[in-house]
Amino acid sequence: MPERTVKLDQAAELCEVTLRRGDVLALKDVTVSFPRNLTTAILGTSGSGKSSLVQLIIGLLEPDGGSVRTLGEDLADCDMRHLRKRIGYAVQGVSLYPHLKVGRNIVLPAVLDNWPEQDTRARLDELMNIMQLRPDILERYPHELSGGQQQRAGLCRAMMLRPELLLLDEPFSGLDTMTRRSIHQEFLDLRKIEPVSTVIVTHDPQEALALADRLVVMMGGTVLQSGSAEAVTGQPASDQVRELCTGLRATGR
Repeated sequence: MPERTVKLDQAAELCEVTLRRGDVLALKDVTVSFPRNLTTAILGTSGSGKSSLVQLIIGLLEPDGGSVRTLGEDLADCDMRHLRKRIGYAVQGVSLYPHLKVGRNIVLPAVLDNWPEQDTRARLDELMNIMQLRPDILERYPHELSGGQQQRAGLCRAMMLRPELLLLDEPFSGLDTMTRRSIHQEFLDLRKIEPVSTVIVTHDPQEALALADRLVVMMGGTVLQSGSAEAVTGQPASDQVRELCTGLRATGR
């Protein structure tokens, strides 16, 4: 019974997962979990396996070995279409549809899920307010927005269906420092209002510490250490983690 209770507290779990991408072994026997109602940052350099791990969680990739459970569902035997309605997903570059106006981009998940128009509009207004977006941008096309506005719109779309799990893959990269800090604060405000379980992929230690309760540190397709931000930065498990933690602790968290 205690083991089952622990499992119910996990938004996602990978157990002994191996993943090949062509001739490259992208993940090697990875076992890691992501607790519900917390923000976990997956931190590592390019090629460490961060994005592959998130794509496994949402079922965009299938493991070559091991198992993946997301929101209590075994991805080897579940209705992926239904499960993905419970997950918000935003990636680097936002991926807004260029031929659709911003308003249509944001509400598209609700339209596809057959939400009533009144509920869709209320949710749109709510998210626009949280992310501090002006109503006039709804009639623009994505290329007419600044990078920061595009990222905010992408977050709104990811949160449209009130997901139980939010996956963000390098969502704030490419933005200037002031814009990133502003969006970071809006993301934290959003989390206070809607405490969704969140996984953020980032290569930026300062971003990880600013946004996350927990850290998963990766290198070469393996997890070097995972745990609370305080535990990982205070008691690094290896020289590689220790070197990274020196930068994290300098942020003053």
